[in-house]
Amino acid sequence: MSKWILMILLFALAACVPAGGTPDGLVEPTQAVASPSPSAELPVEATETTAQPCGYQWTYQSLPEVDSQFRQALDAVGMDAVKVRAEAFGENCVNADGSVQRFVPMQTDLYLQAGLADLSPETIGNQVEQIIAVLQQIPIETLPGPGSASAYLSFEFTAGQQSIRFRVQRPQVMAALQAGKHGANLYNALAP
Repeated sequence: MSKWILMILLFALAACVPAGGTPDGLVEPTQAVASPSPSAELPVEATETTAQPCGYQWTYQSLPEVDSQFRQALDAVGMDAVKVRAEAFGENCVNADGSVQRFVPMQTDLYLQAGLADLSPETIGNQVEQIIAVLQQIPIETLPGPGSASAYLSFEFTAGQQSIRFRVQRPQVMAALQAGKHGANLYNALAP
């Protein structure tokens, strides 16, 4: 029985030694640091900064430069009535004091608005197809966030006082187009 007590005590003592430490409680350096000579002065900018631990919080961030890319592509084909806004969806790394350490983009979502003569499924489907043809001119790999290939496209079409909105993911649009859907069939495949 005394062997078991001795083993338990040894395990308990071993657990008290900090990682990388010694039994006397001193922590051994994991990296050699050259100490400056007594006459050398460290510049103020050379103070050591370490990344603080942070908590992640979902957020969106505007992407005006991406807006401009898509705006130019739409203007080039005469679709200047279509409004476009790009936002990166991702996470802010938030410090304990509430300040943001960094933003980590996950995907770039697009918000598109257009005025139409009517809101028939045929008209909306045709407009979506034209918009997608323009969007494909900008390579997905150039957009912030590794998930941009499956990001959301939010459409809002208006005619007079009426409007229709729907949100779909890029793969859903591409699958409908690859399946040969156009006009009203495309709209019905995308809108709820």
